[in-house]
Parts: sequence; C-alpha cells; structure tokens
Amino acid sequence: MVNYIVNNIDKFAKDILNDEVVSFEIDKPIDKQRFWPRWRRVDIFIQWKQWTYIIECKNANNSTEIRYSIGQLLDYWREYLDPKKEMLLIANMYDENTAKTIVHYWLPIRYIVFTKTKSFEYGWEKKSMKAS
Repeated sequence: MVNYIVNNIDKFAKDILNDEVVSFEIDKPIDKQRFWPRWRRVDIFIQWKQWTYIIECKNANNSTEIRYSIGQLLDYWREYLDPKKEMLLIANMYDENTAKTIVHYWLPIRYIVFTKTKSFEYGWEKKSMKAS
C-alpha cells in the first residue's frame, strides 16, 4: 500500500487530501533510538503545501491490526510538535470499532479505507462515511 501511494503521490494528494506535495519520506524514524528496526517509524511522512501529514498504512489481515494503529498515531502525534499536522490511518479494510473509537474520543485521526479503485473516509471532522 505504501508503494502504491508513493508511486501515485500527486494523485493521492489531489484526490484524498486536496493538497499539493512538497516533499515526502517513507519509514521516517520517530527518534534516534533504533532498538527495534521496525518500531517507531512513520510509514509515510509528507510535507504538503498546507499541512504535514503523518500516515500509518495497514494492509491488515484482521481488524485488531487496524485498532492498534490508533495508539501508534497518537504516539507520533505527541512526538511531532508542528501544529499544522494531520494524522491519517489508511487501511485496506473497514473496522467499525476503530471508526467508533476515533469519533467517541474525538481523536485527531482521519480513517481512510483505501484500495486502488476507491476510498472511503470516516474521521473526526466528518461523522459519516463519504465515498471518493
């Protein structure tokens, strides 16, 4: 999923984020400590014209993997102090409990179910599903 988004970054920016790409980095380390090679790395960190986007991508086999992403994103949110940032959880499947948790606690996370042909968003600013 990360590779697909990176290979189509301009289309992703226009269609999903309504923004323009300035620069991006994949697997961006959160801190200098690298005790675990895969932990504490942002899947896609993008500087756009209007915002900084912190994106966690999940090609999940089950809904639990998607729910765990909420904690990852909140940890990343705390680390990056830029007030003009937005967190996105992009997953290959919809999990109702993840969506309900984001809305119930007013979490600053946009939840997007994404495939090569369509996307659906359920997020903290939008309280209902929208098709793109």
